Amino acid sequence: MYIGYKNSRLKKICENMSKARKHLPHYINPELLINVLRDLGSYNTMADIPFGKPFRLHKWAGKRKGQWTVDLFRLYRIHFIPAGDYKTDEHSNLILKTVTSIQIVDIGDFHGW
Repeated sequence: MYIGYKNSRLKKICENMSKARKHLPHYINPELLINVLRDLGSYNTMADIPFGKPFRLHKWAGKRKGQWTVDLFRLYRIHFIPAGDYKTDEHSNLILKTVTSIQIVDIGDFHGW
């Protein structure tokens, strides 16, 4: 699966160990972020990403409706949106097996919103 980024700053955080180290809390190893993104990229479609551990793929509602997330560490998540060409069903639900590209939009703990 192709992984894009919302902006160049976020791309640098996700692809550069020293930038990741500065951005992430001290208790999260930056290698974990890079490994999770590598693993996400190895899937063919969103349908292949596990809903259970270790990723726990799930969609957001409310302010972040339309975004999806996977676990990084504890309450830290990688937030993304489907990108490129994909299909939805008659109820506008995403057909996961048609999503072959995602865009990372944020990394963090957003549970206090």
